[in-house]
Amino acid sequence: AALAGLFVGLIRTVHTWDFPTAALIAAASILLAALLAPGSAERRAWTALGQLGLAGIMAAVLFAPYNARFETFDPGIVRAPETTKFHQFVVQYGVFLAIGCAFVALRCREELEARGFDPGRNPLLAIVAGWLEVGSLAFFLAGLAAFTWPFGLTTVAMALVGIVFLLNLAWLDFRRPDRDLPRLLATLLYALALAIAAGVDVVTLKNDIVRMNTVFKFGLQAWHLFALASGYAAWYVVRGILERMRGAPPPGRAAGGLALAALAGIVLASSLFLISGTRARQQARFGDTPLTLNGFAVFQHGVFTEPRAESTTADDVTFRLDEDLPLIRWLRQNVDGSPVIVEAVGPLYRWTGRISEYTGLPAVIGWDWHQIQQRTDYAPLVQQRRTEVQRFYTDPSTDFAERFLRKYSVQYVIVGTEERVHGTEPGLAKLAAMPALSEVFRDGPNVIYRVDQARLAADILARDLARAP
Repeated sequence: AALAGLFVGLIRTVHTWDFPTAALIAAASILLAALLAPGSAERRAWTALGQLGLAGIMAAVLFAPYNARFETFDPGIVRAPETTKFHQFVVQYGVFLAIGCAFVALRCREELEARGFDPGRNPLLAIVAGWLEVGSLAFFLAGLAAFTWPFGLTTVAMALVGIVFLLNLAWLDFRRPDRDLPRLLATLLYALALAIAAGVDVVTLKNDIVRMNTVFKFGLQAWHLFALASGYAAWYVVRGILERMRGAPPPGRAAGGLALAALAGIVLASSLFLISGTRARQQARFGDTPLTLNGFAVFQHGVFTEPRAESTTADDVTFRLDEDLPLIRWLRQNVDGSPVIVEAVGPLYRWTGRISEYTGLPAVIGWDWHQIQQRTDYAPLVQQRRTEVQRFYTDPSTDFAERFLRKYSVQYVIVGTEERVHGTEPGLAKLAAMPALSEVFRDGPNVIYRVDQARLAADILARDLARAP
């Protein structure tokens, strides 16, 4: 319980999106362990409460400094503005769903066989007890899909059906005197994965962009849970089919072989994306760059065209990425610590921000969108930085430049490809004339200036005193 609390608290600090699911899994694991433990019901209840309390205390106390400073901006959930079409859902999770359906079908068959094909009072076993019942279920599912399709709720409806069947099987497994714990765990993981994957069609976080991050983050969680459950389920299904094929008549062996072939075909078909998708992404992003572990290899072949204006291409500037590589290498080889740099800022999805990205040095501003989107209260401050950086490279005023460098404690000023695109000649020329700036590296027109903050402070003070009445 203490370790569970530790890991849940750690997950909250590392990736907050995973915190609800991690906390749910931890709490469910503690409760399930208590239910399965020997002893009286009262003792097990107190044990569960104690372990839940210990886990909660560990998660809260060990990470109290983080929790105290953690901020959210207009939190909450809203109705999902869009939903996932069922065929898209199948494409995304198809291999897991296929294995899951086979797993559920086999488990229902096993439960019916154990009861002599008498479902008793279990309605979910009753509706799959024979071919007529299975056909009726298929007809019902087709009607349910047709009814929910216009409302975009087919994915949610089908997921609910799957969850109900899975929870029923989990309940039957739990009641067994000889419980199969791995099978019970896989069943519950499948149910949780379905709930998360379809849940993003019901609600989304506020201020998300058409539920984009909600789908990304919770979709990854569902994918991981599906993968864990499917790993066990695939083994269970294959083993079950092989056992049934032994001693079966030829038609039974043929049916089992077809089932195994179909399952293998689905797995192989889904694996094609690993090859084709990776190759397509590589060709789109890196062109003719050969396979390598060198993260800078893209500089040797990359070319970028930076638009100066959105309305015309006449003033576009094209340059090679490796023109900035000497600047990056010098900073990586000669700068210790984490001094602040300033480089040009531009529209998103451009080459701006490349110096801080490839050196790890903090910049006055780089990629600003996630700060604006996710920390809405601070958006004006982020926009102020963007505006001031733009002015720094365009305004010939040395007075503004000195105060800007002092305000943000800048140690190095970058003048490279993007600065020449987004800056102006007077704005860049003033840098060489500023006494507090010294040129420490040059590669053709590209320059790095070091800022003497002490000299900068003295110059600003002297100027302010001279202006004083």
